[in-house]
Amino acid sequence: MRVIHLPFTDVNPYQSLLMDAQKQLGWETESGGGGGNFLRTAMFRWKADLLHFHWLHPYIVRDSRPGTCFRGLRFFFELLLLRISGQRLIWTMHNIHGHDAKFPQLELFFRRIAVSLFHKVLCHSEAAKAAAIDLFGKRAERFVVVPHPNFIDFYPGDIESRKARSKLGVGDNDFVFVFFGRVAKYKGIEDLISAFRKIEGKQYQLVIAGSPSSESYANELTELANDERIVLKLDRIGDDEIQFFMKAADVVALPFRKILTSGSVILAMGFGKPVIAPQDGGMTEILAESPLLFSSGGLDRAMVWATENRESLARDGMRNFEQVANWTWGQLAKECLA
Repeated sequence: MRVIHLPFTDVNPYQSLLMDAQKQLGWETESGGGGGNFLRTAMFRWKADLLHFHWLHPYIVRDSRPGTCFRGLRFFFELLLLRISGQRLIWTMHNIHGHDAKFPQLELFFRRIAVSLFHKVLCHSEAAKAAAIDLFGKRAERFVVVPHPNFIDFYPGDIESRKARSKLGVGDNDFVFVFFGRVAKYKGIEDLISAFRKIEGKQYQLVIAGSPSSESYANELTELANDERIVLKLDRIGDDEIQFFMKAADVVALPFRKILTSGSVILAMGFGKPVIAPQDGGMTEILAESPLLFSSGGLDRAMVWATENRESLARDGMRNFEQVANWTWGQLAKECLA
């Protein structure tokens, strides 16, 4: 069995861990590059049994509407030829459309026609599956739910909380909110800063860590975070440093404005952390029974509740760990062919 993953990125270890799990099943795996024109390589060099797409926008979206229309049609015919040639096509739907979508409706149109050619669409929650069926058609058997696997044991995690806090410059007894992940507009970071600044007391700290989507956005957040209690680490965080932020946190705050699934949520759960997140996408399934899920306008209340119920946060974090520990890369690897 020969599997090609495309487009491939090493920004997070999702694809690498899945490929490792497939290799353990005896499969041959390979990176499919970063997007763009791939048909000739797929037909004459890869000759794969399975092409596993993770993101579609690199094969559809261009800088202009005419360019996007041309590339979207080309992508459809590329998939059609590959399917006719006998190659199996699947897509893991990490998102409905690209987070920085230039032409969201146009992109969605071409996703709809492309999805008709996939043998299977993998979704990481029932909510994601329902959204996929609603947007892309009623053939429910094509859409399969398999939970996002965990990152337990992938990242170092042996540092003590006190040492982690010392490295970040926060006090041993402070209550620490941590945002971790790509720092982008749709993540709701401005909302998080605004809600945090309403909480009075020097013992409360907010740490925001991750690579910013642009220098201008980093500057915008720096101006907004005009509070000595807010620590900004706006840079790519090394794998060996992730534990500093997770181990220092009382609670991980991820108040996305739009969300379907999230590797940052899975990461925090694997460190046994409670997570503040919106009741949106698949979060009500992934963070089952969490008192920290909030609906529209409820971020302030969720953050205050966390500060007032510090003793129960450890139980919420342990429940998260027990939940995510059951979601493995082996399960996902097997589902690719089931």
